Amino acid sequence: MIAYGATLLNQINDKLFLVIAVPTKPLLDQWAEEVEQFGIKPIICNDIPQIKIKNYIKNCFKNLRLGVSNSECIIITHEGLKSSAIEEISVSKRKIKTLLIADEVHNLGSLGFREVAPKFFDYKLGLSATHERQYDEDGSNFLLEYFGGVVFEYGLDEAIGNCLVTYKYFPKTVYLTPEEQDDFADLTFEIKKLSFAFNSPSDSKEAERLKILCMKRRKIIETASNKVEAFKSLVNEKPGSLVRALVFCSDKKPEQLQYINEILTSKKQKFHQVTQAETSNKKLLKSIVSDFNDGNLNVLTSMRVLDEGFNVPQTENAFLLANNTVRRQWIQRLGRVLRLSPATGKREAIIYDFVALPFLQDDVLDRDLESLIKGEYIRVKFFTELASNSASSDGGLLLVSNLLELMKQK
Repeated sequence: MIAYGATLLNQINDKLFLVIAVPTKPLLDQWAEEVEQFGIKPIICNDIPQIKIKNYIKNCFKNLRLGVSNSECIIITHEGLKSSAIEEISVSKRKIKTLLIADEVHNLGSLGFREVAPKFFDYKLGLSATHERQYDEDGSNFLLEYFGGVVFEYGLDEAIGNCLVTYKYFPKTVYLTPEEQDDFADLTFEIKKLSFAFNSPSDSKEAERLKILCMKRRKIIETASNKVEAFKSLVNEKPGSLVRALVFCSDKKPEQLQYINEILTSKKQKFHQVTQAETSNKKLLKSIVSDFNDGNLNVLTSMRVLDEGFNVPQTENAFLLANNTVRRQWIQRLGRVLRLSPATGKREAIIYDFVALPFLQDDVLDRDLESLIKGEYIRVKFFTELASNSASSDGGLLLVSNLLELMKQK
């Protein structure tokens, strides 16, 4: 659809130079395949010297001016879009129109891009599950101003059942082990002693110490070992869930991914992990994704890297062992799992969410703990409301209610 829009723009302007900017290497090839369907051979500018990129740009504009082609395209990473090489466009473009398509555009709201954002593009289009940068109002406002506001929006509630399949959502509540609970309680005690620092300057010694303690406590929740045990029990009970499945593990504790891999190995499952090591090897990554889509692999396990830039529409089951409070990540993961798959005739997806909770030892929540529980409440509520089994006894309504009760302990 986006490439079709660029084609229409090209027809209006006769000659067009297109730059597609993406955050990850896998997306470079995916966009190249999309562009090639419209008879254009894009140049992928990745891991090559800046002088070579400049020469590519010069040659593209030369081809356009000489009538060798009426459209040229380069595909670069977001980092490449920030490089000095891209300035060659402003030098060479003259009267030729230029278009920037920025995929996963929320990443470009960072201060690093805002300081060097190119101003010479005639047309700009940003794509994202959500352009809003949670907890970063300045970045969100910059994106709206730079790309000219929101021109089209298609929400998940509209897409599910139309261009996305429906899904069922099964949250699994787990509790901390005695050892984890002790660590959690110790951290909570220290945090409460520093509660005054919630209102202190962020660069003060007390505020820095408080931030570290809160991060350690949140890590206990995200990496709770009983999530792995609950996963093991679930797949023993429902072996069919390990078919065309994605498992999202925490990047805060690599052992979690290792334990999941060991469980899958013991069950003689055909699986492969996808970490930074795999994504840095273009040939290996392409083979892994291809094997998964062809059914030669049943399961892919990962630490966050599956959030952006992977096209695995055959996915039918997802296991969420790690989540954060960023709404965009939830939407991205849903989009990853709910894509239509004509090749397999997928009609529905299943999402298993492992939610770890502590045993609260008093009736008072500190500000960070209240925020943590509220974040889980908002996330579980989000998944529940869009699920086809939201009103069922095995859906998320009970957990939503329980989390709401916990939040009342002030």
